Amino acid sequence: MKRLMQLVAVVAVLVYVGAALAEEKIPKHLQGALVSITIDPVDSTKATLVVGKEKKVEITADSSTKITLDGKAAKLDDLKVGDLLSVTPATGLAKKIEAKTGKTPAAGNVESGKKAETPAANEPFKGALVSITFDPADATKATLVVGKEKKEKINVDSTTRIRKDEADAKLADLKVGELLIVTPGDKVAKLIVVAKTAKAPAATPKS
Repeated sequence: MKRLMQLVAVVAVLVYVGAALAEEKIPKHLQGALVSITIDPVDSTKATLVVGKEKKVEITADSSTKITLDGKAAKLDDLKVGDLLSVTPATGLAKKIEAKTGKTPAAGNVESGKKAETPAANEPFKGALVSITFDPADATKATLVVGKEKKEKINVDSTTRIRKDEADAKLADLKVGELLIVTPGDKVAKLIVVAKTAKAPAATPKS
């Protein structure tokens, strides 16, 4: 009986040590460059991020995730492909993301035989609405110009879902100057989310 108790004690110690070692092997932090970010079309506070280079890891983030960029509080749509991230924990839902602005590799700086990571053709992008031109024959169709230095021209029709102030909206609800998150499609945009509404110009005092 005494020998059996000793054997049980030894097994318990081995199990405890094995569990401790296994826990140590699981990294507490994930570090790497942001390869892609896909923002939830219904809730812009949720997203799926892919981080890493040779070994890519997919994590999720939501409104509970604390995000900083270059030491300042930030939002999901402030993150850009190429930013350097430190994510806690290393898997699943991120509790904390610390980001540093990264540089997109120039063509001449890419190592021989390797290609720089670039956003997918249908990856969401953001920019200010510069202009909107409605189709005179169909009010559900329009051409939008989005961006500042690099302007993107996108087409919209009745299949494009538009979200503003956390509710479905129409083309006519969009205003020049608003910050948009656009998810492109093959021919027309799949989704447009108004990330920041335009401010009405201040009234000029009458003399």
